[in-house]
Amino acid sequence: MDLLQRYEPRLRTAARVLLGPLLRPHLDTIDLVQSVHRVLVPGLRAGDYHFADPDQVVALALTVLRRKVAANWRKVKSEQPGDVPELASPGASDPALTAQLRDGLEQVLSHLTEAERQLVELRLDGLAPADMAAHLGCDAHVLRSRLSKLRQKLYDAGAPEWF
Repeated sequence: MDLLQRYEPRLRTAARVLLGPLLRPHLDTIDLVQSVHRVLVPGLRAGDYHFADPDQVVALALTVLRRKVAANWRKVKSEQPGDVPELASPGASDPALTAQLRDGLEQVLSHLTEAERQLVELRLDGLAPADMAAHLGCDAHVLRSRLSKLRQKLYDAGAPEWF
């Protein structure tokens, strides 16, 4: 359990990055990390997991964290009307600002190819680049290059840095 406490700040940082601005209003990073602990601690205590080094525990915790974020993203996405998720931000109670943010997001997404939209959707589902490559049946190095170019394209178009 000392191991989990030692790496908890890393998990909280990863949780904050994975949640991004769209999910942060719906989930708290500390609650999310505690949820990961609830999954891992019983197995660790029972000796169900065998790790060669502490980094493997962290890797498992990060995988569980990504899956929990993806599950919550799907839940939030399904609760929102329309194809575009609710853009929760400090000014989201202002209908004009919300409409402006929605228009901006739709504008950014309209500049993407179908393949690029698929990459965005897979990333929003919480898949890591290696998992995305396996899902798409392509080389992970090629996919990482495509993701890098896509991130730059989104950034240049004014998208937030959550991707």
